[in-house]
Amino acid sequence: MRLKKTFAGVLAAAMMVCAVSVPAFAAQDVEAAEEENCISSTYVVMNIPYAQFYKSAGVENEVDAVTSATKSKTRAGNLANGSYHVNSDGSDITGVSFPVKVLTPWALDSSKQVTDDTSYDITVKLRGKDTTTTYSGVNALFENDSYAYYKLSEAPAYYATAWYNVFTGSWEFGKVKATETTVNGATVELVTNGRHTDYEMKVNGFDLDVSTNKVYGVVMTTADGAEYGLHHVTNIWRGTELGFDADDAYYASMIGKTITQITYYTADGVYVLPVNVAIPAAN
Repeated sequence: MRLKKTFAGVLAAAMMVCAVSVPAFAAQDVEAAEEENCISSTYVVMNIPYAQFYKSAGVENEVDAVTSATKSKTRAGNLANGSYHVNSDGSDITGVSFPVKVLTPWALDSSKQVTDDTSYDITVKLRGKDTTTTYSGVNALFENDSYAYYKLSEAPAYYATAWYNVFTGSWEFGKVKATETTVNGATVELVTNGRHTDYEMKVNGFDLDVSTNKVYGVVMTTADGAEYGLHHVTNIWRGTELGFDADDAYYASMIGKTITQITYYTADGVYVLPVNVAIPAAN
C-alpha cells in the first residue's frame, strides 16, 4: 500500500507538468490519472507480438512467434490476414496487428509509424502462380516491425490498453476491452492425423466470412481452465479451420483434455463459442 501511494504521488507530480516519464504499475492507475489530470491517450493499430497479445487476452501460457516452413503463405495477406511478420523472407509469423489505446503516447516516438502514404508490394508464389499485392496505410503493418503503429482518427469499438515501462524499456499491455458475443449451437468436427496437422477441427454453426472479416487470434479453453492461443497459418486456416500437431510442446498438453470454449478475436468483435471437444491420443 505504501509503495502504491508513493507511486501515485510521483505520478501526480509528474502529471502537473503534463510530462510523465514514469511507467504505470498497472493500466488502471494510468487510466484513472488520465481522467483527472492532463495526460492524454491516443488510439492506434499496433503490431503486438503473439506473447503479449495473447497475454492481454488472458492466456497465461506464453505464445511465441512461429517459424514458418511455407514462407509464401506467411507473406500472403489472404492466408495470414490479421497477423504481421518482421522478416521479409517470410520465415516467421510474429504476432497480431490490433487496435490499441496508448496511455503513454510520448513513447510512440521510438516506434515506427505507418501512415496513409506508406506503401509497398509483396509478390508470392501460390499454387505455381505469382501474385502481387499492394499494402498501404494500416495494411502496411503486415510486413513491419514489432510495435510499429498506424494512428486512428477515432476510438475503435474494442482495444487493448498499452503503456511504455521506462524501468524495463518495453511495452506492456492490459486486458483486451471488448463486448463479447456468445455464439450458441456451434459444433466442431475433429479429425486426427489430418492433412495439415495431427489434430484438425472444423467449426460449424459460426458464420465467419474471412473475406470480409479478419481473425486476429483464436483461444482454446479446456475444461481445467487452461487456455491456448493459436497462430495464423500453422494453426488457423480460413478462419473456422483450426489444428495443431501432437509433437508441438505448447499444444500437446491439450491431448486427453476436453475443449469447452473457443474464443475468436476478429475485426467484427469478440465471439465466444461454447463447445465440447474431447482430444484423444493420436493414432
